[in-house]
Amino acid sequence: MKKKKINLKIIISVLIVVLFYQFLSLILSNTPLSRHPVDKLVYNLNYSNEISKYIILGDSITRDVLNRYKGNNKKIVNLTVDEPSGVLGSYFLLSRYLLKNDLKNETKHVFIAGTPEFFINLQTGHSLRNEVYLNSIFKNENEVKLLNKLNILPKSYNKIEKIKNYFNFNKNILQPIYGLLKNDKNTILANGYNIDKEKIILYFKENLIGQKILDKRSNIDFFISKENIFVLNKLCELSNKNKFKLHVILAPTQSTVYENWINNGKIQKLSNIFTKNNLLTCDSLSFVDLNSIRSFPDHAFRDKYHLKILDWSKLYVRMLYNYIEEF
Repeated sequence: MKKKKINLKIIISVLIVVLFYQFLSLILSNTPLSRHPVDKLVYNLNYSNEISKYIILGDSITRDVLNRYKGNNKKIVNLTVDEPSGVLGSYFLLSRYLLKNDLKNETKHVFIAGTPEFFINLQTGHSLRNEVYLNSIFKNENEVKLLNKLNILPKSYNKIEKIKNYFNFNKNILQPIYGLLKNDKNTILANGYNIDKEKIILYFKENLIGQKILDKRSNIDFFISKENIFVLNKLCELSNKNKFKLHVILAPTQSTVYENWINNGKIQKLSNIFTKNNLLTCDSLSFVDLNSIRSFPDHAFRDKYHLKILDWSKLYVRMLYNYIEEF
């Protein structure tokens, strides 16, 4: 009889813990997270009232330099993301920005600056990458509909994994609590150190990237899927509806990689999407390749994608601002 009473107490205790866990998970389910820069950007966008006629989208290569430097005091809204969020994540953020601020007549130019990989990186099907950088962030009704339409889905879990995922204390409890503690309201404007009057000195010619990495990047397939074209046309829809011009800018790439892409016709293939093939429906679109204006040697990069801090990062910022200054 004693044993039965002990067992009953254990069962009741377990049920109470499970119910409390479920309740806490539910309360925290819509808490803004702070796992990576895109989470933080979404949080800041929710609370910001900052506006500008200039918006810049793009990947972490562009975000990396704009977080450090700015070319002058021009007011630019910076909605750059991590590469896995891609053009689709950029579209969602721009849509939220325009809807939130009702900026039909305010936004004049939207610049989207990234590497070629950024424009062709849409990964359909189930994946953890989609879950972390798209599905778990963009949960508004229209966003979920579009994600489902494009077959952009979170990681597929079997029955055992679903149970593990349900009781994932870190994911369901700790990450939301960390978000509550960590997230702080910051500007969404480009807010780096002003280099307008600073002379750019090029130095440190040591190459930090192995040849195998460069070769692998040179050999990537520039396959532009119908889903990628569809997402680009969603940006065109925003451009046409809100009467702003869309500027596509190819960010710096290692010169040896870029030369291979030129020789293999890959850059031309990408360029044709934006300039010749009539696949896009933008009323006002321009395309500029910064690598055709200025070569970026292999030693200008600190890793596979990102420029070295100081000299080469400042040069990219200067080139971006010089282009923006034309409008």
